[in-house]
Amino acid sequence: MAAIHSLLIILTSLLAQTDQITDVPLRKEPARYEIEAPPIAVIGIPVSQVTLRALKLDGTLDTEFSGHPKQIIGLELWVRDVDTALPPFENGVLELKTDLAQNQKIFITDDTIVIDPESRGTATVVVYRISRWLSLLPPIIAVILAIWFRNIILALLVSIWIGAVILAHGNLFLGFVHTLDTFVIHEIVEPGSSSYSHMMIILFTMFLGAMVGVMSAGGGTAALVNRLSRYATKREHSQLMTWFLGLVVFFDDYANSLLVGTSMRPFTDRMKVSREKLAFLVDSTAAPVSGIAIISTWVGVEIGYIADTYSSLGISEDYYTTFLYSLPYR
Repeated sequence: MAAIHSLLIILTSLLAQTDQITDVPLRKEPARYEIEAPPIAVIGIPVSQVTLRALKLDGTLDTEFSGHPKQIIGLELWVRDVDTALPPFENGVLELKTDLAQNQKIFITDDTIVIDPESRGTATVVVYRISRWLSLLPPIIAVILAIWFRNIILALLVSIWIGAVILAHGNLFLGFVHTLDTFVIHEIVEPGSSSYSHMMIILFTMFLGAMVGVMSAGGGTAALVNRLSRYATKREHSQLMTWFLGLVVFFDDYANSLLVGTSMRPFTDRMKVSREKLAFLVDSTAAPVSGIAIISTWVGVEIGYIADTYSSLGISEDYYTTFLYSLPYR
C-alpha cells in the first residue's frame, strides 16, 4: 500500500508539471506585415488606396520580400468588373489603388483586414463600414431642413452633425464634438497650424459667452446678486468678493473675465463701484491667476515653451517639474 501511495504521489506531481507546461502561453511574434487603409469605408464603394508592407522582425521594411502571403482577408480587386487576384508584393510593398480610368477598383469586403490569419505574426486592421444608403441620409436631411426652416446654415450644421454621429457609431455627444473640432474647424483652418489653436480659442469663447447668456436669461445672475447682497453691504465688500471670485475661477483667463465680470457687474453697479474699477479687479485676477495655477489652460502652453527650450539646449528634464519649480519666482 505504501508503494502504491508513493506511485500515486509521483503521478500527481508529473501531471501538475504537465499542466504548468501547457499553461505557458506561446510567445507571440511581432506582426510581419503593416496595413495602411482608410478607417471608414462605404459598403460597395471602392476606396482610394490600401497599402500593405512586409516587415522584418525588428519592424523595418523587408525590401527582400516579393511574392504573395499565404492569405489576405477583407480585400477584393476588381479589374473591368471582374474579381481579380491580388498582385504580388514588390520590394516589400503592395499598393492597391482605385483607378477609374483603367476600370480598376479596390473594395474592403470585411470589417477586418487580415494578412496570414493562421500565422502568429499576423497583421489586422479594423475598418468601420457603413451602408451606402445610410451615407445618403445627411444630404437628404439638409435639403429637407433647408426647405422647412428656410435656413441654410442650420440645415448644413444639422446634416454635418448627423454625418458625424454616423461616423461615431451612433454616439450623439461624440458626433457633436467632432462636428465642431473636426469637420467645421478643419474647413476653416488647416489642422496642426497656429491658426487652429486660435480658432479653438474663439470657439471656446463663443460657447462660454453663450453659457453666460443662458445664465443671465435663466435668472442665475440675478439670484447671485440677491444672495451676495445679504453679506456685502459696503463698496469694499463688493470689491473683495469680486477679487475672491477671480481666484476661484482659475482654470482659464477668458472664462474668468466672462464669468466674473458678467456675474459681478450688476452687483458692483448697485454698490456704486465704477466699471473701470471692476475691469481692473477682473483683469488683475484673470491671466495672473491662470498663469500660476497648477491646473489650467495655461499649463500646456507654458510646458510647450519649456519643452522647446530644453530641446534646443539638449536638456532632458521633466517639463512639468520645471514649471512647478518656477512658480515661487513669479
